[in-house]
Amino acid sequence: MQESEYSFPYHHITEVSGDGFRLCRIMDWGTWGCAYTSYTRFIVRSLQNLKCRSVLDVGCGDGRLLKDLASVGIPDLAGIDVSERALHFARGFASRAEFVCGDITEKNQFDRRFDAITLIDTLEHLPPEILPRFISGVARYLEVDGHVLVTVPSVNLALQEKHYQHFDADSLKRILAPTFEVVECCFLNRIGLVNGLLRRVLANRLFILNSDRLLSLAYKAYERWCLLASAQNGTRVFALCKIRREPTG
Repeated sequence: MQESEYSFPYHHITEVSGDGFRLCRIMDWGTWGCAYTSYTRFIVRSLQNLKCRSVLDVGCGDGRLLKDLASVGIPDLAGIDVSERALHFARGFASRAEFVCGDITEKNQFDRRFDAITLIDTLEHLPPEILPRFISGVARYLEVDGHVLVTVPSVNLALQEKHYQHFDADSLKRILAPTFEVVECCFLNRIGLVNGLLRRVLANRLFILNSDRLLSLAYKAYERWCLLASAQNGTRVFALCKIRREPTG
């Protein structure tokens, strides 16, 4: 199902440049463009704060995150995905990055370790029984003092047909615990009144909003009021992790 969606590089439908926000194509997800852009920017800022010089994006898809990381000057970027179709787009949008079509659980996919590894909306696409092996494969390419940044859909969202599971903070920590210690966890992409109003403005049957100024105002409103959320109203769980030094009990 995910492979079939890469007939179009849909992660690139939005763009933020300076104070401007652009939405180049309206899709059925309403405020999805704002939501995706806001938490991608959240990840970029987090990696900048960590002063990362090298980042591997596991399950990189069409390369949107790596494109954004290249734009802020992170010098060593790489992505891996099992979809060659997605990587055709990724190589075009993030030409500076190294891309591998393959499985992170296999050895020798990369000849180096990275300061940070990102798993952005990846774990939900994997059968639960292979997650321990997958997460161990991720750790193989992380520097000893490096960080892993994870986002997953929360249980506040209805389970999509292409996903095996959604998560709350506890279930995400349990899955990561044998290999990684979660040092920070929060919820993103609040559902509520503001989100509902923006959804009606950005995606409806009557008109398409194409004013650059109004689009930028809508995005700023989303990032201010809807990016940070709680366990009760967040649609995405974020975790910042480090390699566990001691085995779990």
